[in-house]
Amino acid sequence: MTHDLTPFISAFFTKHLPVEGNTSPHTIAAYRDTLKLLLHFVATSLHRTAAALQVADLTPDRLQFLADLETTRGSTIRSLTLPS
Repeated sequence: MTHDLTPFISAFFTKHLPVEGNTSPHTIAAYRDTLKLLLHFVATSLHRTAAALQVADLTPDRLQFLADLETTRGSTIRSLTLPS
């Protein structure tokens, strides 16, 4: 059984973050931008479009995304970690 990512992403950004999480618009925009980078990375590695991705495509080995951010965008560990 496959599960399209779209309803999950949509609910996360329209219901969970602003309503349940009481998240600021700036944080939501940062999450959106990072998720777009992740989906592009996964889609490229699987030779698909982002719209064709399924929930099962987001596996732990996709954490290569973090190394990719370091090399392609010059991100550092400090910029990739959440403040405590």
